[in-house]
Amino acid sequence: MKKAAFLGGGIGLLVLILSVSGWGLLKARLAGQLAAELSRALNAEVRLASVSVRPLGGEIRLRDGVIISRDAAAHWQRAAFAQAGARFNFGDLFAPVIPLTVTIDGAEVVLQTPAATAAPAADGERPAPVAGAGRWPRLRVQTVSVRNLTVSHADDAAFVATGVGAEVDLDADQDRCTGSVSGAALRAGEWSLTDLAGQVTRADGQWRVEKFFAAIAGGSVSGSAVLPDRAPARIRFNLDRVPAAAVLNAKWSVIISGLASGAGDYTGDPFAWRAGAATGSLTLAAAAFKAPPFLLPAKQLLGLPAAAGDLPLDEARADFHYAAGDLSLTELRLANRHLLALRGAVTVSGGLLSGELRLGLPAAAPLPPRLKAEVFTADDGDGYQWAPFTVSGTPGQWREDLSPRIRQAIGEEGRQLLDQLRGKAKENLDKAREKAGQWLDQILQR
Repeated sequence: MKKAAFLGGGIGLLVLILSVSGWGLLKARLAGQLAAELSRALNAEVRLASVSVRPLGGEIRLRDGVIISRDAAAHWQRAAFAQAGARFNFGDLFAPVIPLTVTIDGAEVVLQTPAATAAPAADGERPAPVAGAGRWPRLRVQTVSVRNLTVSHADDAAFVATGVGAEVDLDADQDRCTGSVSGAALRAGEWSLTDLAGQVTRADGQWRVEKFFAAIAGGSVSGSAVLPDRAPARIRFNLDRVPAAAVLNAKWSVIISGLASGAGDYTGDPFAWRAGAATGSLTLAAAAFKAPPFLLPAKQLLGLPAAAGDLPLDEARADFHYAAGDLSLTELRLANRHLLALRGAVTVSGGLLSGELRLGLPAAAPLPPRLKAEVFTADDGDGYQWAPFTVSGTPGQWREDLSPRIRQAIGEEGRQLLDQLRGKAKENLDKAREKAGQWLDQILQR
């Protein structure tokens, strides 16, 4: 009897030991599989300071994680987080595959400019799915949710996005996904966006942003984007009532003000946009011209004081082309239909402006004849007399050839008028002398 009880107790203890051992193996298996699955899904090296597993609670906790991309053509370089959790249903422990929902809080991601010349990944370079052994199930990351994400760029210290929230659903093959980004505040040099949100997908080796929206200085920017792994990004954007000062360099925003609306296309690295290229067109509402020096003679001709302040505009629009720091404006049209108009094209390169422009004054304006004959020579039948001129320099150091020509024409007009007055005075004096002589003759004859 005692022997049977002893044997029974030994068997029970053995079963307990085996159960505990199996439970420990299960925990170790789940922890190891999760690190391997994250490595495969992200094509990255994953380092975790600690992993704790609660199978009955359906939870795996990760602490102090560092993730380093293996792909030089990826848009991200490395990431780190203080803590993360992966949840699953306890019943899935008995299924072939356990789908996981991974939640990360307080992460940091460092972006990089993808290596355009990087060779495509060789077959088998990305780790293969972790296979189950016997009854052990396989883990699969199904959803990744990130809160309080901070994003920076390895090559651009001025770029930072904070407060980012993101959620991504991964397909079974881990190379396709859909998701969303929201709540970000982004700063890139003079650009500052808030409430950034968008819908994203990944397929065929590229990310697509189907629709994004952000607030910028009281206006908004929206659009769509394609970010291939090994080619420049392509972004279609729309601006709606964005202050000109928010899209112009501060040095040039002193020339014109207004609310910009329009559309354009950008090609290049979105996180180092100064090296890219963009084309499009813009119009300004509530626009005002800051009156550079070449407009002062025109204002004086129209009877306006030189220090009359900003000149409101009824029309302000231009097509633009940007490439690696150089900005060109073509089909430039600025007008106050009661006073003047400006047409032409300008380029800002290396911080210097150059342009071929035409200044138009109303055809009905009482311009001196010599100005119409020598300066404002073109009449396009649009109600303006046009004067072509060139401009160059910077806002503080303008160089243009219109003001000297206006001054010269006015000076010649004045000299001609003075000569006419002198001639008239001499003619009158001669006539007076003649009359006086006749009068004296008459007196002497008496």
